[in-house]
Amino acid sequence: MNLHNKSRTFLWNIEPMQKGKNREINPGYNWQGIKKVRDKHSVTLIELLIATTLIGLLSLAIWSIDSFVHHHLIDSDRRAVIQNEASRVLEYMVKYTSRAVGSSTQLPIDRSNIGADSALRVWIDFNNNAQRDAGDKQIAYRYRGAASNYEVWFYSNYTDSPGSYQVIAQKISSDFSNTCLTYSTSNNYFDIEVRSCWDPDGNPHACNTSDNPQVSMRASAKMPSVSTH
Repeated sequence: MNLHNKSRTFLWNIEPMQKGKNREINPGYNWQGIKKVRDKHSVTLIELLIATTLIGLLSLAIWSIDSFVHHHLIDSDRRAVIQNEASRVLEYMVKYTSRAVGSSTQLPIDRSNIGADSALRVWIDFNNNAQRDAGDKQIAYRYRGAASNYEVWFYSNYTDSPGSYQVIAQKISSDFSNTCLTYSTSNNYFDIEVRSCWDPDGNPHACNTSDNPQVSMRASAKMPSVSTH
């Protein structure tokens, strides 16, 4: 081996060893081609930034969808609860006013307050003789408002037991004022609107907002003809 070849061999012997022995590498290898192959598998900073941005956008989209679904599930659940509360009040009213009885001197419906609370009293034909007499009793609906969790109390016999009542609904946001109750003595009917709200107090969110839903239900009931005889 001449001096030129020895120098070339010495230069290539500084490459990594294989199985503990010096390996003479052919200087004729296409190192430029190997470099190109390696470049094809590398990731540039721009590609990394693009990938990170896409992952961030995907995560944001998933979070937005989850928040949207969660909000609407909560809203639907709350609306179902307050709708049941309002429906229960209307059910009680329609059921018992079908037995209302009055006279030419005394109307079947009285909106006098009970204490400081808005109330609705109805004379009922307890003895079923189709006329207003001493055997009849008065039932009552009392709106407690903020004093007692916005409840509606029902007195099944207010005449004899004004202290005995049943809580029939909560979260009611309307009372028995003129705007929520109308009735006609000539046509023997009454029209009642009941509004219920998830948080009737309206703090921090007012009723009928996305965070504090409200429902409004209305019913009309026909009173018997004896209610004004």
